[in-house]
Amino acid sequence: MTMFNQLPKTIWDFVQKARVGHLSVRSKYGVLVHPIAFAIAKDHMIFGTPRTAKKLELLKTNSRVSFTCDNGELMKDAVGVTVLGRAETYGFDDRTKGIKQGLLSMAGFMRKYPELVKFYVRDFDQLPDANKFWKYVFVRVNPTRIVHWDGYEFGRI
Repeated sequence: MTMFNQLPKTIWDFVQKARVGHLSVRSKYGVLVHPIAFAIAKDHMIFGTPRTAKKLELLKTNSRVSFTCDNGELMKDAVGVTVLGRAETYGFDDRTKGIKQGLLSMAGFMRKYPELVKFYVRDFDQLPDANKFWKYVFVRVNPTRIVHWDGYEFGRI
């Protein structure tokens, strides 16, 4: 089921340009919120994280996530989206997932953040071992519900 393609154009344009969003995952201590770089396609959202990241460990026990991205404004100037969904992972060495689907998902992220890819290649020798790009895992979030707002206009998908 595609959902993001049902967003109004102003919201779609906003999330395509937005650089940082906030991912919420559950832990035994409560909800943890992580700032992330992300990309959104017509039917999913994608972000990358090191294999050693706490959020990845938490996603293994509970794949339900919430993601919010907004422009930081209030009232009539506010624009944003909240996505509820289920997360699944794709790693460079993950043979159990569909490799083609994983690569397609990662491509959208790499297109949106080419400077991150260049950073990981250029500064390869300065990065901690866990942050080497090929040790990253890409997490695909398949939305189950989307709430969006543009000023006083609200919508649900």
